[in-house]
Amino acid sequence: WNGRTPLPLITVLLLRHDPVRPALSGLPRYGLRCAAVLRTRFTELLGLTYPVMSAPMALHSGGRLAGAVSAAGGLGAFGGIYPGKGPDWIGAEVDAIRAAAGERPFAIGFITDFVPMFEPLFEATLKAGPAVVALSFGDPQAGLQRIRDAGIRTMCQVQTFEQGDRA
Repeated sequence: WNGRTPLPLITVLLLRHDPVRPALSGLPRYGLRCAAVLRTRFTELLGLTYPVMSAPMALHSGGRLAGAVSAAGGLGAFGGIYPGKGPDWIGAEVDAIRAAAGERPFAIGFITDFVPMFEPLFEATLKAGPAVVALSFGDPQAGLQRIRDAGIRTMCQVQTFEQGDRA
């Protein structure tokens, strides 16, 4: 909790007896079913159900994982850098996300300093139109205008307060 976001409002939806799964003591087990309503600037801005984002790690996340996270109400993301892959790969990953999550928002992430080496993948990302392009580990200024011009939100991962101010 960051001190600025309101604490979650917990709403108890149902308290019921569950005769199928009795407690170990032999007494009936009562299942408490509740839904947490946590609204943050992050959920409001992107229309998310939960303030959760999967990490857009290059070579470790893809469209299947991102699609599952987005379908569940978070912001699914995958890393847009993959050596040896071309723009069609971005399209296939985006197709996998949309097959799983429909039009729910998702993100594609890039290590900022590597964008020039993977320009075809970055361009394919802008054409694919994710809700967010995430930039990490560098000064994001070089790509910000192109992302804005494509009508996409930018998320920056920063390592210092100074970088946070610039982002």
